[in-house]
Amino acid sequence: MAGESKLQRQCVKCAENYGLLVRKVHAEGHKGWPDLEIIFKNGETIRFEVKNPNGNGRLSSAQIREHNKIKNMGAIVHTVANFDEFFKILIKHLKSQD
Repeated sequence: MAGESKLQRQCVKCAENYGLLVRKVHAEGHKGWPDLEIIFKNGETIRFEVKNPNGNGRLSSAQIREHNKIKNMGAIVHTVANFDEFFKILIKHLKSQD
């Protein structure tokens, strides 16, 4: 879990350095909701599930169910297990804002 927490902190700091609004989410009564929500300057919101970078992190059935609900509503959710994955996705969304 320590690796996952460290990765979450890195992701939050990176997104905030780009001037984005980042929140660690605890969705009461909605087990499996993604860890982070990032709101871009144009209002677009993407969500990230951050898994342990040691390779042992897997999506639970509750996470799969919630992520599918999010995607079915047309919203964006990504699962990442390392900073490079997160950064590439973040930059892709930032570039689409131009």
